[in-house]
Amino acid sequence: MVAKKGLIVPLFLTLMLLLSYYLSPNLSYPLYEDISRSIIFLSIGIVVAILSDVINKKDKELSASEEKFRSVANSAVDGIITTDKNGNIVLINPSLKRIFGYDLDEIKGQNVTMLMPERFKKDFETKLQNFNSTGTHDLDGKTFESIGLKKVGKNSLLKYLWQLGATKIVHTQHP
Repeated sequence: MVAKKGLIVPLFLTLMLLLSYYLSPNLSYPLYEDISRSIIFLSIGIVVAILSDVINKKDKELSASEEKFRSVANSAVDGIITTDKNGNIVLINPSLKRIFGYDLDEIKGQNVTMLMPERFKKDFETKLQNFNSTGTHDLDGKTFESIGLKKVGKNSLLKYLWQLGATKIVHTQHP
């Protein structure tokens, strides 16, 4: 259906060009100029229709992939947090909400450093800048322990599995 919609305008323009040639008396240019323009309009229409189909298909694939990720993240026992390249929180799962005490609405768009005690923030920001400039992170795929800051202000010992794009957090104990 998308391909057909992409062809409506070029077909209309082609029809109008050819009709104008026959309906207008005393045209000073030959018919092949209108035919040439019509071929160009149709070619553009076909390219637009094909690209529209490809974009539509990729959009559906992306939506399905996002839905699958959300399903897995929301059913995980471990806390999962997803950030953008600047460290701003994009998504948390229900387990992370339970561990830290925040709703997504409270922390979405906030920097992930809000979940860290002050003494860890500078090191994290340095590593994030390094990641953004090099594309690599020394913690990628590794598990480490650190302290997280809960909403109520208490520190909590956490085990992190750092992966590009998402961090899995296992709540281990209160120090």
